[in-house]
Amino acid sequence: LTQHTAVTSAAALMIAALDLGHLMHLTLPPVNGPLLLARAAGDLGLPQAVLLIALDLYRLYLHDSPLLTLQSVSRRHQPYSMLMVVLAEAVRLSYGLDGLTANRPRLHGVPAGPVTVTAAAGSSNGVAAGQSGP
Repeated sequence: LTQHTAVTSAAALMIAALDLGHLMHLTLPPVNGPLLLARAAGDLGLPQAVLLIALDLYRLYLHDSPLLTLQSVSRRHQPYSMLMVVLAEAVRLSYGLDGLTANRPRLHGVPAGPVTVTAAAGSSNGVAAGQSGP
C-alpha cells in the first residue's frame, strides 16, 4: 500500500487513503470546499466578486453534502468536480454567459466579460449588426 512504483494520480491517492482509513477504522473528513474554491479562483485569476458568488453557491448547494465526502469517490465521481461546477457556474453568472444579459447591470468588482457580435437578421453579406459594410 505504501510502496511507490510510479507517479500516482489524484484519484489513486484518494482511493489509497480510503483503503488505509478503512483498515484503521477511520472516517476521513470531507474536502475543504471553501479553501479549494479560493485556490482554484486564485489560480485562474478570477476577481474576488466571482469567488464570493462561488462561496455563496457552495453554501447553498454543497455545504454538508455527501457528494464532498471522500467515501463517495469512484471512477465516475470525484468531490473536486462538484467544486469546479460551482466555480464554473459562478463565472457564468458573474459574466452574464447565460444569454440573459440585455438589461442586467454588471456586478461590482467583475470586469467586463467577452464581447459578442451577432449577425444582423437577414444580412447576406456577413456584416455584424451595427456595422456598415465596405
